[in-house]
Amino acid sequence: LGSPTQNPEAAKMEKFQSILRNVVFICFYFLTIRMFLISITQSSTFLFLQMAVVIFLSCLTAYRVTWATCAFISAVPMISGIQMIGWLPGAKLIEIGFASIFIVWLPKRILCEQRQLGESDYIDNLADIFSFVVLLSMVFVLASWAPVDFLIDCLWRLKVGNINDPLFTFDAAWIILQGIFLFRIFKIESKVNLKYNTIVAVFLIHAITIIGFSLSQWVFSIKPLYFQGLYGIYLPFSDIHSYASYTLSLFFIFIFLGFKNKKYVIRYANLLMAFLFLIFCIMTGSNSIILSFFSIALILVFKYFNKKAVMLVGLIISAFVLLLFYVPSHIDDSSVPIIKRYSRILLLTKLKETQMSRFILWERAWNMIKSYPLTGHGIGSYYRLSTFYQNPNEKQNSGWKENTHNYFLQIASEIGIIGLILFLLILITTLYVGIMSMTKIEENKSLVMGLVLGAISYMITMITGHPLLLSNQQFCFWFIIAAIGISSNMEYSILNTK
Repeated sequence: LGSPTQNPEAAKMEKFQSILRNVVFICFYFLTIRMFLISITQSSTFLFLQMAVVIFLSCLTAYRVTWATCAFISAVPMISGIQMIGWLPGAKLIEIGFASIFIVWLPKRILCEQRQLGESDYIDNLADIFSFVVLLSMVFVLASWAPVDFLIDCLWRLKVGNINDPLFTFDAAWIILQGIFLFRIFKIESKVNLKYNTIVAVFLIHAITIIGFSLSQWVFSIKPLYFQGLYGIYLPFSDIHSYASYTLSLFFIFIFLGFKNKKYVIRYANLLMAFLFLIFCIMTGSNSIILSFFSIALILVFKYFNKKAVMLVGLIISAFVLLLFYVPSHIDDSSVPIIKRYSRILLLTKLKETQMSRFILWERAWNMIKSYPLTGHGIGSYYRLSTFYQNPNEKQNSGWKENTHNYFLQIASEIGIIGLILFLLILITTLYVGIMSMTKIEENKSLVMGLVLGAISYMITMITGHPLLLSNQQFCFWFIIAAIGISSNMEYSILNTK
């Protein structure tokens, strides 16, 4: 591939990238071992079940990594749903499952197979730098909190901190890096041998699982273990906002798979699932899906449809705005929770009340960013420190703690603007790669279009939510990103799986 002699500067840069990659992977490896041991010891009641999961995924990883990762990611909604209805409470099956894969995979690749950690590309380098920033932020929190001997004792004793404790930085770093390293494993291992049908199968398993749990909650009025007591469908996940983020992504994925499929049975099955996901999104009562859905609809209208479609969307938006001023206020007294919820959007005074808490949290995040714009206050620190940065005139909610309800602001306040830029560059670059691949591989176009729009819709919901603070959402979201990232290398697989 070119001249046998390599530019000295390029060789130095490649060596630096290789060293950085090895450092972040090894550091995350030890962090994973720590979290694995904590998860096992914290939920000893389910030790037999957890060890069965460990043995199964470890053996499967040793045999074929892509099988293990796809089996794991397919099971995430099912495990989450089972635990949300009160079965196996406290069992750390999702955390232990991923840890088992990574703990076996890294030494298998480096020591047993003596292979490098993948070919370096722009997205991989961004992911490595972002991971390094997160790990450095974790060290910064610990070093500024306690003496070294005390920290060593905490590590040795596997001491765990709650969300108000600086030791929570371990958990926060591991949660955000779980998704990144799942993405990296897929990028490294799956560029050739992950087939189109495999990706679709994973999303199909997710779809069937979510539809089953959601219909059960809706039809039989099942109250999840951590029932919010307000409104909305969110099984198999733990809240309406994270549920809406991923379900809306699945809506776009399946609607494009449906429209482009030539087999009528598969087409209408996909469209039926897409329709159900749209209904479920509405039934969550999450405000963020309205912003996301309208944004994606406008993108599609301006790109693919004619002037009449643009005018139709304009009329719908105009009618919606008029409703804001003329809707009868008595619907706020409705006995139907979901109607009462959406009435707050139609009534400007109620909308202001519901969004005021978010503005307070965003102001705190902005104040934290201004104090440490480049480095942030440390991963996992927003919840613990936000009240120190509240507005002096903030009396009604003084001392109230909550995460930001804006994941981008949360990242910037914790790991700085540099960390936020790196995070956005990983996503934007991956989306660009996916869009470009659609011009090369016609057979892949419908899947990638659905994945890209699904990822964008998920990212829009992060403006008013923070779904990626949850491990199950990390894995679901980064699987979408990974599927986009490897789509440009999927031509062989598509042509050989028809």
